[in-house]
Amino acid sequence: MRFASFLLTCFLVSAAGCDSDADSELDGPPNLDPDFVTTLAIKDTTGQFRDSFSPGEQIVFEVSVTNRRNRPLTATRASTQRSDFFVAPADSRQIFWWWSSDQAFLDVVETDEFAAGETKTFSVMWDQHRDDGLPLLSGEYVVRGFYAAWTANLPANFFTHSEFGSVLIPFAIE
Repeated sequence: MRFASFLLTCFLVSAAGCDSDADSELDGPPNLDPDFVTTLAIKDTTGQFRDSFSPGEQIVFEVSVTNRRNRPLTATRASTQRSDFFVAPADSRQIFWWWSSDQAFLDVVETDEFAAGETKTFSVMWDQHRDDGLPLLSGEYVVRGFYAAWTANLPANFFTHSEFGSVLIPFAIE
């Protein structure tokens, strides 16, 4: 339930940046008038919003990017990749899982057209295994989702404010 209220709060203040504890963990100043806003939802496999999961339970991460303007906008990507996600312990910047680390994408310039107010959503399902193959242990974690227009400098910018990156969203494995 705390996730749903946090997500609602972030949505309501997203135009000015989400001033939350999770957002304050990001480096650099937020853009106070971004063209796009990016949000992240954590769900179970039935589509229900959740902020805690049993060990080994499948988790769905859903990143949405919205054109905030009343005119069409174009976003350019450097590859066929459209989204990315990472998970880290809540008290650390050590990345345990990075979705695209074992994915392959074509290196081509692509663009996405966004109509005024349009939202595009991308999701992945995660089995709670870290990049080293070990299962995630019980504990507190954060996840962040990205629209790939911004991912050219990942992982260096995992923790930097961007209109194409969500705030850090906390969740638990219990």
